[in-house]
Amino acid sequence: MFFLPKRPLITPPKVAAGKGYSFLIKDDTLYSSGSFTKTNTFTKVASGFRSVTSHYGITLDNTLIDLFTSKEIAKGVSGVFPVKNHLFYIINGVAYKDHNPLPVKNVIKVVYKPPYHIFLKENGELVTDDPELELPKKAQDINAEPFITTSYWGFASNSLRATSVASSNTTLCLYNSAHLHTRGSSVQGQLGLPKGHYDSFHTHRIHGIRSIGLSDSHTILSTSSGFFTSGSNRKGELGLGDYNTRFAFTKVSGLD
Repeated sequence: MFFLPKRPLITPPKVAAGKGYSFLIKDDTLYSSGSFTKTNTFTKVASGFRSVTSHYGITLDNTLIDLFTSKEIAKGVSGVFPVKNHLFYIINGVAYKDHNPLPVKNVIKVVYKPPYHIFLKENGELVTDDPELELPKKAQDINAEPFITTSYWGFASNSLRATSVASSNTTLCLYNSAHLHTRGSSVQGQLGLPKGHYDSFHTHRIHGIRSIGLSDSHTILSTSSGFFTSGSNRKGELGLGDYNTRFAFTKVSGLD
């Protein structure tokens, strides 16, 4: 059992990336570029959304929707965490896995590493059903949701009140509100680095980062000065009006 020093801040994601497409939310309106809308610029999908993942959106009235089928999944949802072949969401502090309630109460975040879970509770407590997992004993600058990559558990610092993390097969992006830290493959430009860059830490100084979305081949950032994308653009997923790969974070225009 592990307690964070104060109540964590979970910021609803405003951007998301999937294979060949991107989503973003601006002024409660959901936009998409790439294979979802078959466009190379961000096109309006629907109004009344407060958060988005690569497959699901939560509306302003807390209804969870499958964006690809327009099917309503559940009502009263405060968070959604799709992981591989499973869907996790939270209603009134109860975490549901594939529509089945899990035993831990007052949950605001779920992390899944088959077959075990980590739960972040409202009071900052972290609990897990993994008997082999040793959680950190010190919490000096750990004040955020736990995250998971494909290979290990981790914890993201939230000391600057705007921290999140995203991961794909070999790529990890961890950011705070002033710096974007990257490690892994940038073969297709998904880390905003020169072609072929691989497996070393790099820090981008991008101020006011609010949310991040990462697919296997491209990245989208929401910042205080707008939206930025980098990486593969075969389907127009970068929303930049063309189909050219980018190896540096480029601002999306036409949304102001």
